[in-house]
Amino acid sequence: MRLHRFITATAAETAGLKAQLTQPMSRQETVRIEGLLLSLKGYTIDQISDILEVKRDTVARWETEKLEGLKNRPKSGRKRIYTVVEEKK
Repeated sequence: MRLHRFITATAAETAGLKAQLTQPMSRQETVRIEGLLLSLKGYTIDQISDILEVKRDTVARWETEKLEGLKNRPKSGRKRIYTVVEEKK
């Protein structure tokens, strides 16, 4: 049987996560925040992975990294020419 872990956060941290959803960011970052918010509501890792259509291990990593793991990690290769905001225009 798999463990059902849940993250905990203060009211200020939860409000901060919700506020971040209104800011321009990549789709991956949005999905991570949504996953953490679902976890705060008590959803299991399996339920979150089904809802967001990502692998279970991915959700488990988000819960392990918590707020530190929200931003995309630097990628190797050429840097982006346009920012996320410029691409949306």
